[in-house]
Amino acid sequence: IWNYFQRVLVKRYATERNGVNVISGPIFDYDFDGLHDTPDKIKQFVEGSAIPVPTHYYAIITSCLDFTQPADKCDGPLSVLSYILPHRPDNDESCNVS
Repeated sequence: IWNYFQRVLVKRYATERNGVNVISGPIFDYDFDGLHDTPDKIKQFVEGSAIPVPTHYYAIITSCLDFTQPADKCDGPLSVLSYILPHRPDNDESCNVS
């Protein structure tokens, strides 16, 4: 999904919107309550380390609402797109049919 996000979506948005700013990072929500976990709730770590494995990642894309202005020179309101992507070893939660 990250390849598609970076190579297709961000590229398309940047072209359509005269440049974009992208911010992304980890989310830790092992108890699925929608709140940032305290260190004692984090259950998974990179093997052989104390580096926690995120449950999700967020991405925020901003551009100038006036697409004629480049993102880095915008002097007006911003357009904002935001995503939260699950970090799973598979896609079993996607489009399940019962």
